[in-house]
Amino acid sequence: MTAQQAALADIGRGSRRADEGRTLRSPMPGRIVRVLVAEGDEVATDTAVVIVEAMKMENEVRTTAASRVVRVAVAAGDTVDAGALLCELEPHAISDSSPPGPS
Repeated sequence: MTAQQAALADIGRGSRRADEGRTLRSPMPGRIVRVLVAEGDEVATDTAVVIVEAMKMENEVRTTAASRVVRVAVAAGDTVDAGALLCELEPHAISDSSPPGPS
């Protein structure tokens, strides 16, 4: 792990709060390159939701649990600080849309 990666990992750990799992926050200062979800979307655990550019690198911010996106707080082109709210989530099980199997 490079010194830069270690520093970014420390920033990410410092941004964890009691609301973890209900919000996604930027682990670093940067510019929002792309928002990959919309309000109402259901996302699985470890799904990329937002891409933040920092130090000329694109970093995916991912979910920590299966969730429904309640609110997206940023848009492409926005500049954010470390710890800035990116989106609000409602943790839940992802619905299975497959038809029921034979009994």
